[in-house]
Amino acid sequence: MTSTTATTRLASADSEESHKPYQYQDLTEPNRIRVIGTKITRENGELSCQLYETTADPSSTYHCLSYTWGNPLGSGSESDIWLQTHRIQVSGPGPADCGYLLVGRNLHDFLEEFERCEPDDIEYLWIDAICINQNNLDERAAQVGFMNAIYTNCRAVIVWFGVDDDNAAAAFTMLPHLDISDYTSKFRGGLRGDSAAVDMPRVYAALNMPQPPADVLLSAARFLRRSWLYRVWTLQETMLPREGMLWCGSLRTPLRSLGHLISLMRGFLDVQLHPVLRNARRGQPDRVGRAQNLRDTFQRIVLSRTKFLKGAMTDVSRARDNDCTDPRDKLYGLLGMMKEGGAVTVDYTKPVEDVYLEWARMRSLIDNLIHLEDPSTRVTAGLPSWVPDLCVPQLPRPWPTQGGWMYTAGTAGDFQDLQLESADPRILPLLALEEDKVAAIGASYHETIEGGDGLLSSLNLLHDQLDNLGAPVHGDHVEDFWRTLIANLPGNSPRHPESDEFGPSFRSLARHIIALHMAEEESSDWVAPARSMLVKLGRATNARHLPDWDEILQLAEALRAQGANDESGEVVAPAAVDVGGGVVKDVVEAMEVYLTSFDRMFFRRRFFVTTKGRLAVGPQVLTPGDRVFVIAGCRYPYVLRESDGGNNRYRILGEAYVQGIMFGEALEGEGRLQRVEIE
Repeated sequence: MTSTTATTRLASADSEESHKPYQYQDLTEPNRIRVIGTKITRENGELSCQLYETTADPSSTYHCLSYTWGNPLGSGSESDIWLQTHRIQVSGPGPADCGYLLVGRNLHDFLEEFERCEPDDIEYLWIDAICINQNNLDERAAQVGFMNAIYTNCRAVIVWFGVDDDNAAAAFTMLPHLDISDYTSKFRGGLRGDSAAVDMPRVYAALNMPQPPADVLLSAARFLRRSWLYRVWTLQETMLPREGMLWCGSLRTPLRSLGHLISLMRGFLDVQLHPVLRNARRGQPDRVGRAQNLRDTFQRIVLSRTKFLKGAMTDVSRARDNDCTDPRDKLYGLLGMMKEGGAVTVDYTKPVEDVYLEWARMRSLIDNLIHLEDPSTRVTAGLPSWVPDLCVPQLPRPWPTQGGWMYTAGTAGDFQDLQLESADPRILPLLALEEDKVAAIGASYHETIEGGDGLLSSLNLLHDQLDNLGAPVHGDHVEDFWRTLIANLPGNSPRHPESDEFGPSFRSLARHIIALHMAEEESSDWVAPARSMLVKLGRATNARHLPDWDEILQLAEALRAQGANDESGEVVAPAAVDVGGGVVKDVVEAMEVYLTSFDRMFFRRRFFVTTKGRLAVGPQVLTPGDRVFVIAGCRYPYVLRESDGGNNRYRILGEAYVQGIMFGEALEGEGRLQRVEIE
């Protein structure tokens, strides 16, 4: 690597030039980049570095830095100090005048650490905040579009987690045991049979490491709150480079060890996250969606690079709940990993809604519809309802990714060559059949989980609709009900749940939810009507899986006795979790099979009954009168709401599970597909 001229001038901090802002010179060619010489010095208290120009190709010898522009420690730390900026002196490439740049505190901390340790195995550094002229939108766009080459051709990536602290020190006591090539096989040695449950003592023994004390596990959990793990840029910055190292202050470890730590902590994170068991286990959910992203996405990034390089590209929807400053970077930050990335033109002057719309029009109908989010969470103004809003997490999670690809509601027939045109690029024309309507709605996921009255209201709706329902599909109407709530899937395979396994587990979950509501509620006005309804529903359906009222009373007393509703809010280590003894422990363990599926399949959704007497689950925002359509080429029915202007135009609310039409039955009847327009 050579400088563009033979002359390099480093200006001292007290010179006239050092008090001027650094002026970038344009890069000499579009495919060139700037890098920093690693001889970082300090003059008059300010760090000073030299820029060079080079190409990003397989012979390159630079390292890339991956870091957080703002607060690296995550929520709860002193955020104001991370807004501070520090001056550094920059010169080059070539004869460019020296001047100062302002960099954030976290980057300045890294530069100070780099100056202190002076690593002799690093020749040059690429750091976006310094090597890209951030005020030149054309250059910024060109360099972002070139990011795949920049990270693919670097010698290695340095992941800067920020300064170290007690949590980092504790986590790093575990990491050396995890820097092993056969980690995955040894970890699997701790699985109990073929289930997803983990026998942690067996895992620790297989890894030849002592079982960490509870305080070390707590510190490791806090360490995994660090902001870098939740950046959108993290994904390609760790997948594309050949190697990676994690730096946290003066602490160092191979990046794969971080992935192994996340894998090892998976069961621990589950304890923190459970939205139901937080009461039974005396824990609190810790950034539920974000920690799920950490657990599910980053494991793949760190541990599955070989598979990615063989062609397993990443869908942008996997990173929607990651952080970035500019909402366009929800898309641009993943171009190097996307199958359609080469077709996207980076342009920071376009409105956000136009960027998302152009991206959506490159994708298939199915890709867009299965990645739509709850409409109530959308924040990007002017976005058509059929275009995913990348500014918000994709919740609820799409059923096809949870084992639900088996359904064929709208795929009976050959629609591969079907092309519908629209003069308005914001309108999505579809061939669809209006099959049903929303007649009455029950409780949403949160209404069900956060209060026993939610589950009771849905069961009451089931009771009121019994005369309108046809014969039960699975034994009795209560079994049809619990199967509907989970789209008749366990959430991790296309096999329907076994009645003898999931039915009793649902019964335990219903018992726990109602009993907890009883234990916490001061008012008892609802108790007598609830008991009466459950007795009537049980008699009318001969249901096996309804909880017995005496069992509910017994559990409510046990919950009151142990003080289940702990308000401490602290993360609790598995070894310290007290799930109670006797009846509470038995019920908590029994309900987990159904609860796992319930979390996966019903989250952010609502139970409803159609005008044709079908049990169904759909978007939580639906209201009576919304239409149930079967869309040609789509595996699931969708709920649409007629637009204010009418004219056969609708807004799409989301996918639905509707008992009785999930396998193409609607397309076998007399109804005919017609053109509808989605706006």
